[in-house]
Amino acid sequence: MAFLSKFLKKIGLFFKGLFNAAKKAYENLPEEQQQALLQGSGVIALINDMYDDAPDLIISAIREKFPNLPLDTVMAGINEALKGFGIDAGQTLVGAIEKLKEKLHIGEGKTWAATSEMAAKFFAIVVAPKDMKYARIAALMEYVYQTFIKK
Repeated sequence: MAFLSKFLKKIGLFFKGLFNAAKKAYENLPEEQQQALLQGSGVIALINDMYDDAPDLIISAIREKFPNLPLDTVMAGINEALKGFGIDAGQTLVGAIEKLKEKLHIGEGKTWAATSEMAAKFFAIVVAPKDMKYARIAALMEYVYQTFIKK
């Protein structure tokens, strides 16, 4: 039993170390890169959370939560997410949100979480500065979601 206890403690320390490393990496990012991660994760979380609401209400919530994020950039981010899933976004933000809502809610559990995470990463790619590497987006997206969005 002592072995199991020590083993579980070491696992806990390992994950705490990962969290602290992600926190430090995030805090050392330039503000515009931090915002890209927050926007990517936040917009997709809003669409998920407001799944039963009309796209116009979702758009209003996005504008309220991210007042400095232009709607054409929101459209570009959603378009990139849909493109990543092989789906044409169409011409309107309302239509694009409807299509993304459908895609995000075709699975449950791990499938839903993975789909949402990928959509957030695709969105963040669009709003991130061009010099921000994808590996940084991928590595920190879960930290941003768990720390700032999920609360």
